[in-house]
Amino acid sequence: MSVVEELNKREADYLLSIFLNSRDKGYARNMEIMRTLNVSKSTVSLMVRKLERKRLVVSERAGVRLTDRGRETVASILWRHGVMESALTRLGVPVKEACRITWEIGLRIPEKMLDVIWRNLGRPERCPCGLRFPSPLDWGEVERYSLCGLKFLGRP
Repeated sequence: MSVVEELNKREADYLLSIFLNSRDKGYARNMEIMRTLNVSKSTVSLMVRKLERKRLVVSERAGVRLTDRGRETVASILWRHGVMESALTRLGVPVKEACRITWEIGLRIPEKMLDVIWRNLGRPERCPCGLRFPSPLDWGEVERYSLCGLKFLGRP
């Protein structure tokens, strides 16, 4: 089982919030995570500690930053989303609905199955919303990718 498959949806949301809020400066402040996820300071502190134990983030004086393992996990989450959203739209699901559904189910689909879907779709590099997503052939710099759809109240 991959690291992503071991995450629950809330842990993934925190990783994506940290990713989103740390893109420009390399770290996310607890206040930014609180605002993005609409949670309390103590809730952020508890989840950050939990993600630290999983070696996905590091809490430093300036804020919370993704570890290399955390960055790879975010890249995998973005890839999973792009693949499933592409598959659903190819089957006729409207793009907005496919995006919403994929954020709900994307973590639960086994990586091997997603790889088969991705290959059968012709190894797409862009989601139906038009955003590039990472490829398992080259995760590269995760910071060059964006969150798809309406995740976190429509933030890009």
